[in-house]
Amino acid sequence: MDITRTRIRLDGLAPPAPAPEKVEEEREGIEDARKLLKAAQMELVKSKLREIRKICIPVSEFMRICSENCTDQDQAARIAKMLDDSAVVIVLGDVVFLRPEQEIETFVVSQDVKSVHV
Repeated sequence: MDITRTRIRLDGLAPPAPAPEKVEEEREGIEDARKLLKAAQMELVKSKLREIRKICIPVSEFMRICSENCTDQDQAARIAKMLDDSAVVIVLGDVVFLRPEQEIETFVVSQDVKSVHV
């Protein structure tokens, strides 16, 4: 009597592939979660920067603040770049200006004064 012939063999079966729509929905959900996480990280960094009373800080301190809420240095660098690109801060060389609106106002006033004296 050969008992193995009458058994159902399941070892070669694979689970059904998920529907393409479901995969796309999951992918969109993951991307939305990443965007929300990035926005939350940026807001945390912005609030910490607002607490600093100084006009400018060294880049090393700025990167330290950015990295406090990030999982790695690459993510902190991306957050720092986004803050610079969106003019939340201005990075010039090794200095980060925390209040760009004040710096721009100072620059405009100094340009006006120079044009009057010329």
